Amino acid sequence: MNAAQQELSYAGTLSYFNGDELTTLDYRHMVVHGEVHQHVTPLNGPSRKFIREGLSVSLQLDSDDELVQMQEKIEAGGISTTFNPKFDKLGETYNIAVDGYGRIANRSAVCVSMTPKEQDRYRIHLWIDKQTSILLRWDMRDHDNRPVSIWQFTEFELIEEDLRQHSFANGSNSSVTLDIKSKQSVEEHEDDEDVQWHLDWVPKGFELSGTSNQELSLGRDSSHNVMYSDGIVAVSVFVEPAPKSHEGVAMESVSGSTVVVSHTIQDHRGQSKLVTVVGDLPKKTVWRIARGVKFDP
Repeated sequence: MNAAQQELSYAGTLSYFNGDELTTLDYRHMVVHGEVHQHVTPLNGPSRKFIREGLSVSLQLDSDDELVQMQEKIEAGGISTTFNPKFDKLGETYNIAVDGYGRIANRSAVCVSMTPKEQDRYRIHLWIDKQTSILLRWDMRDHDNRPVSIWQFTEFELIEEDLRQHSFANGSNSSVTLDIKSKQSVEEHEDDEDVQWHLDWVPKGFELSGTSNQELSLGRDSSHNVMYSDGIVAVSVFVEPAPKSHEGVAMESVSGSTVVVSHTIQDHRGQSKLVTVVGDLPKKTVWRIARGVKFDP
């Protein structure tokens, strides 16, 4: 399936259900001179377009969109990754089995179930196109088998070579484009002397996949972010100076499979830091990661 993502071009309409709301997206995946390009455009809600061209990622949106003020929290690693899983080591943490056959977007598909060996992540069902091995549907379910998020193509077509430039020519009326900074490599993070904290625990199979630093406008402090992934699910941890309004406050929100938690802790200098963790993991797991942030003396 990974090879199909790197070799084939396709487009279609996606439906996304997050447990409460249904969103429709125009999804285009192109391979141009060996480089993956993706355009993802929601067809309802705020006018936005996510664009990936190789390692370059940007977001087009209206000038009054709330995301304009949240650029430092928008990560290149978190955009358009749902349909690009990496399966190299997933057998170590999931029991993987063929779980039936069916039809998605009028195409024959194989259902693959992924049941976690521990209770620290969701169950996943993948519906894979029999002809191309492209992922057509993705279900995440809790341990009571209730759906927490579903992605599915409702329309799907392979794109021929001579149609690629035409299919990607649709422009945007958005007035603002945010260039999203790519994450540092793992090696750069390990050599970064400014990062003075670490995680006591992450779920088995999760490995460091990227980092970023955001210089803040006031003072010398920075916002530090790390991302971990098990090859199919990602979690991000942000550590930054805590606003006075957040001191001593713990917050959480849940939208489908995505959980966001925040709380404040004291660093090695006695200064308040805000820890925020975002991940498609059960709430207990996300909180355990958040409470495992420790500062080095």
